[in-house]
Amino acid sequence: MTLDHITTNDVGEIVGPALDGKRLFLSTCLASTPAMAEAVFKNGGCTSLAGPKNKINFDDSVILWTSFYHLMFKADQKAMKCDQLRETLSKCASTVGEKINFYRPGKDKTALHTLLPEPTQKTTIARPRKDST
Repeated sequence: MTLDHITTNDVGEIVGPALDGKRLFLSTCLASTPAMAEAVFKNGGCTSLAGPKNKINFDDSVILWTSFYHLMFKADQKAMKCDQLRETLSKCASTVGEKINFYRPGKDKTALHTLLPEPTQKTTIARPRKDST
């Protein structure tokens, strides 16, 4: 939110009920946190939440998400299988030199953080980061 503020709980209450059986991908900086995932999970049946771990440049975000959706829909236009999703997301993030947080709901709707697999083939072509976060 550039000109306004919204709490994590507010986001969960707004989007959570609409995400039953769906996944949430966040392209915003620093929003893919355990607190955000739990707020979304406790308000609905969201299957997973993923987004950049650190601040991400806009141009890197565009490349990451465009590549991700292109590859996922090219593989299967009707579903995103978890294993393929995690591998593809890992490859696309590696391409722009980013790390992705990936969460799935536990039985009690807590956020379980899942480590993405290392890409089978390193593809990083990103420019060096200015900061270390």
